[in-house]
Amino acid sequence: MKNNKYLLSAITLMFFSFFLSAQTSVIDSFKQVLDTIAEEQKARIYNRMFDNEQHYTKEDTSLIFAKKALEYSKKNNNDKQKAISLKNIGYFYLTKSRFDSAFLYFNKAIPLLESNKDNKNLIDAYFDLARIYMNQGKLNKASEEIFKALKISEKNNLPKEAKEANQGLGIVYYNLGEYDNALKYLQKALDYEQNKKIKDNGAISRLYQNFGLINYGKKDYEKALEYYFKALKLQQNENSIRDQMIITNSIALCYNEMKNHDKALEYFKKALVLANKTGNPHLIVSAQLNIGETLMNKGKYKKAIIELNKGLDIAKKYNFTKWIRNGYNYLYNCYNYLDDAANALINYQKYRKYDDSLKIEETKQKIAEIESKYESEKKDKQIQLLAKNNEIKSVKLKRRSTLMYAVIAFALLGLIFSLIFFWLLRQRQKARELIKQQESELKFTENLRNYYKLANMLPLVVFFIDKNKRINYINEFGLKLFNINEENMQKGLDIYDTILPINKDDFQKDISKAFENKNTSEKEYKFNIEGKKYFFIGFLSPNVENNSVTGILGVMLDITRIRKMQKEIELTAINTEHKERKRFSADLHDGLGPLLS
Repeated sequence: MKNNKYLLSAITLMFFSFFLSAQTSVIDSFKQVLDTIAEEQKARIYNRMFDNEQHYTKEDTSLIFAKKALEYSKKNNNDKQKAISLKNIGYFYLTKSRFDSAFLYFNKAIPLLESNKDNKNLIDAYFDLARIYMNQGKLNKASEEIFKALKISEKNNLPKEAKEANQGLGIVYYNLGEYDNALKYLQKALDYEQNKKIKDNGAISRLYQNFGLINYGKKDYEKALEYYFKALKLQQNENSIRDQMIITNSIALCYNEMKNHDKALEYFKKALVLANKTGNPHLIVSAQLNIGETLMNKGKYKKAIIELNKGLDIAKKYNFTKWIRNGYNYLYNCYNYLDDAANALINYQKYRKYDDSLKIEETKQKIAEIESKYESEKKDKQIQLLAKNNEIKSVKLKRRSTLMYAVIAFALLGLIFSLIFFWLLRQRQKARELIKQQESELKFTENLRNYYKLANMLPLVVFFIDKNKRINYINEFGLKLFNINEENMQKGLDIYDTILPINKDDFQKDISKAFENKNTSEKEYKFNIEGKKYFFIGFLSPNVENNSVTGILGVMLDITRIRKMQKEIELTAINTEHKERKRFSADLHDGLGPLLS
């Protein structure tokens, strides 16, 4: 249930179609203006077109407008519009989660924004850098960028931007677990909203929700409820059904933590009514399963099963995999409490099936994101490199002169003679080193041949990874298990593309630790090979030469049969316990019958 609050805080706002048509007409108007204005004004118009396209339609054409603005601003030496266009390109890449490209453009824009004293756009750039760091989990770095924005806001008397900075710091400190600091900065943001002549009840309500969330994190549930009820009252005045549902759900979560399941159930039911009014299936499933879990916590298992099945029906209809997994987990617990071993086992197996599939899907998604990010950044770097080369060539052409030719020719001639001399010396030294190296390699080759023979005799996976995380060697047992042929081995295989456990994150962390020459203990890894699950105990050991890690030696022991035996023993134990309970009940009934008669 604790995961529900994270879902509810991430609902995407929807826009009506007339906004889009209105924005289309605005873009058309801008295009008409471009045909009539002077060329030095076009950068400003293209930047305005970017704002409208990016903030309302989210179309990729916004990047074209930003690059056009950059082109005209460079052409007309307009540093102000150049800085804005660089910031806009960075913002576009930020929305696409291409953080390296976004970071590059923001850092190009910031010095120009500072020199132009464009404080509002400079603050926006710092906020966007903070968003990048937060997405990367670098919370301390994010706070540094927001503090820069706060300092500029206070120095230049920009209260709205100062409020946003304080609110951002509150969120960062909440994620850092520093709840007192989070409350301090959120209070500053709230003071700004409350001191405005025209109050924004929606903004105040959202701040109250943040106060509630932080106090929830502090386990001060009474204080959290106080803020949630304030937020709910404001949203009822605003008549926002979606926000009312989210707050009502948060109130129920507090009551659940306080073990007041009756109150929790009351507010979860109210949340379900509100969710049905929104028609949002995510909210409906969330509320329905929350009701089922709360009934389970109250010990009303049969009623809980009815509510959980209602939620599962909707979750299956929309293929909400995570909710389906959670629903089967709750059903398993209910049937287990009812001593219905058969249904408990059925629902547990379904829970495990969805749990495993989710983990596999998450792994695939991460791999796809990494590949996409790599290709995009590779293209960007190639474009940047070409542009830089063109600039260098144009500068050289402008500065070229007869005197420079003579100086360069003389310098090159001296350099060539020097290089030839040093090359001859180096070749002589290499010849001596080569003789020594060949002698040592003969001894090493014999030892290596014996090692390979031993490794191929073992019923283990033995492999060696070089500094580039590519497999230099894997024994015959590993080749057969992971279906690797010799031709691919010679080309070079990436460790993560070849030996890919389901728990890939643990595998990557352990490899990183080994490359840092840190101690790594044995760890269990799970594999899905040709549709079958395998379990291995893995050992990773750094290969250190001259105080430097040159690679990692890995050994994996197959424990799949042991795990299967453990599972069979667990199932046997459950069935035996169930039979014993039935036998004990029968014996008790037979013993008490004569006494009662």
